[in-house]
Amino acid sequence: MNYDIIVTHCTRDGPRANNVNKLKHMFSNVTVIDALDASVHDSTFPHVINQHHVPVQMEHTGKRTVGFLGCWLSFIFTLKYIYDVYDYDTPVVMIQDDLVIPEGFDFKNDKWSERGRMYKLSQWDEMYVVDKLAAKQFLTMLYKKPICWHGPDRWIMQHMNPIYLKYLWSHESEKKLSLQSQTNDGLRTKSCKMINKYRWRIKRTFDCDDPGSLINNTIFRKKQDVVPLENTLT
Repeated sequence: MNYDIIVTHCTRDGPRANNVNKLKHMFSNVTVIDALDASVHDSTFPHVINQHHVPVQMEHTGKRTVGFLGCWLSFIFTLKYIYDVYDYDTPVVMIQDDLVIPEGFDFKNDKWSERGRMYKLSQWDEMYVVDKLAAKQFLTMLYKKPICWHGPDRWIMQHMNPIYLKYLWSHESEKKLSLQSQTNDGLRTKSCKMINKYRWRIKRTFDCDDPGSLINNTIFRKKQDVVPLENTLT
């Protein structure tokens, strides 16, 4: 099976950047998406949300940090990239930049051969398999269940019915994945300003039939080796 790999990347240097470079050497089919880092790009969030009609229930996110919102936006536009530039037959492995994949890791791609389904390959949201149809389903569901309290990982478990494959790597003989950062101790914690500390003019909801919505408006028009979200979206 042919598949591509997309790595969402938040920092220009340090261990995460080294890890991304390692992944690019390990695999020939890697696209890097420069994520929206809340510690740098937070002032652009209202524009991105309003310009691209990202449905956010701001009254339900007030006690979250701005890093939470940056994580969500990076995740959404990675799915949007998949929806815009891929065909229906090519699955994409989505990887976060702090996920360490050992040499010889078996992705077990025979276990995610069904198209139109979302596969969860890790404990939280470090690695998924998505295709164009699953990305469309995600974006459609987002307008029915907007960003609120839950992060992308729990939201997906609740609303996308993913096939959960983490158990496949539980045997001692299998090469294991690892994280450079402990769960809930990554870049999000460095963007700790609360959302309700900002006076953002973000529209409350958007209709999924809106012609400017994520479903109907093409943002990404061709495949790229590196996709800078900040430049593309603003």
